[in-house]
Amino acid sequence: GSRIQVAMSRDRLFIEKLGHLDPKTNTPVLGIWMQSMWALCMILFVSKESNLLNFSFICIIALSILTIYSVFRVKKHHNKPHLIPYLSYPLAPIVYIATTSLILVLILGNYFREGNYIIPFFAFLSALAGFILYEIWKKFKITTDEHHR
Repeated sequence: GSRIQVAMSRDRLFIEKLGHLDPKTNTPVLGIWMQSMWALCMILFVSKESNLLNFSFICIIALSILTIYSVFRVKKHHNKPHLIPYLSYPLAPIVYIATTSLILVLILGNYFREGNYIIPFFAFLSALAGFILYEIWKKFKITTDEHHR
């Protein structure tokens, strides 16, 4: 995960300090610490390990659906018909989105049947917080970039 932060930082899509590599160990020390603190919070505040796994799984599944959906958006809105050259387009992404959505619905349905709304609520709240923080960071980054020019 911290290596993703490094790549995003180098592309100026994330906080640059979190992607900084330590010259001695060649590792993203600050990024590793940040992820360690997040993992510690998750361990402390989520009651069972199965809930912790499902919390992560719900976020990963929801974000993977959005990632695959973005292929359609990029192709349509950026007029890039050559972007997807494989034969199974659009069938493969549609099947992936449908089956992954079904898995997500089944997991959420199980929580809702049990009357346990906390894990799904906080999973989506966590993903939403990530989107919001990224948008805030993006606006701040753009403002500071323009200020330094």
